Amino acid sequence: MRERYNDNEMGDQAANKQQFVIGLTGNIGSGKSTILNMLRHVGVYGIDADDLTKRAYDQQHIVDAVRDRFGDINRQELAKIVFNDKAALKDLEAIIHPAVTHAAKTLLENATLPIIAIEAIKLLESDLVDVCDSIWVVDANQQAILQRLQKSRGLQPDQIQQRLSNQSSIEEKRRKADFIIENSTSHHAAWHQVQHAWQTIKATTACKPLAEKTARLTAPFSHQIVTPFSETHERINNQLSRGISCHYLPNHEPVDQENIESAICEGIVFSTIEAPDAGLFTSWKPSTFNLRISVIYKLGDPATAQFPASFPTEIESFARLHRFASLHIPMPLPLISHIQATISDKQYTLLPEREALAAEWLKAGYNVLYKQLWNADQCFKH
Repeated sequence: MRERYNDNEMGDQAANKQQFVIGLTGNIGSGKSTILNMLRHVGVYGIDADDLTKRAYDQQHIVDAVRDRFGDINRQELAKIVFNDKAALKDLEAIIHPAVTHAAKTLLENATLPIIAIEAIKLLESDLVDVCDSIWVVDANQQAILQRLQKSRGLQPDQIQQRLSNQSSIEEKRRKADFIIENSTSHHAAWHQVQHAWQTIKATTACKPLAEKTARLTAPFSHQIVTPFSETHERINNQLSRGISCHYLPNHEPVDQENIESAICEGIVFSTIEAPDAGLFTSWKPSTFNLRISVIYKLGDPATAQFPASFPTEIESFARLHRFASLHIPMPLPLISHIQATISDKQYTLLPEREALAAEWLKAGYNVLYKQLWNADQCFKH
């Protein structure tokens, strides 16, 4: 990892800052989303420009502008056009990027946590760079990029090269970086670099009081979040190595140390609140707007996996702290009475069976509870 950082550059007003913004960038396939999730573990509020872009396409004024320029086509057809025509891509970005920038700035204005990371491929070419206090660039070698994009998106090498050609060079990004995260090898190596950069940032004049505020705000949840390569992470590994079974729900597939590591590093893993050593964990798939339990896993017999009554309340508090707009929480079917009361009081609703997410969990004997905390479309309103 390379760093270029001088606390004195922050200026005389550094101690009076109310927010500290990390700009997280890098080319496609470099693993930026994993680094963003690692920052969420230390209490950073994460904003992903890709999530904002997807939401922007749901806004009627964006739909109308895209149709006026490109005709009545679907997203896949649009992608084929713009990735083969730089002029068309420029026209599309002129429609989308102002909306994304506005949404990101709205999220910044309403953030509860004082340290924020904005992840964006074209961060350095956008107006968002002006709100960033520190630029982090994530880089990876060609082999790692190819493997990630083939696995996650099913892209072929020629398609990957085509998309890379529409992005600024990684060398240019590296020249502008305060910190460079080399992300070609292991989660452990990436986490070590993130920790080093985080410790450097939080010790600066600008960030120190904000890091202290972050620690206070996240204290109620610090005992339940399984941070990468922590004592809890190692305890899980030790139990697995001793032959204690662990299975994912809802599909009951066996879990190994590699699965656990990916769940922790690429998402957020919680132990149950009332019994953090009981071996019941929930793995969350976070996006800018949604926090969704993707799997539940329990060391030992998965049939005994039961949530404490306080779980919906506590996880909602965590979600509000990180400004997630909605929650999806699988709960055992039937719901026991004290959890039923909590759910009713907190105004959760059951996801309809016709929803694919609900159908998968129903087969495993779970309801899916849903709650909208705020309307994410508000970010795009001027």
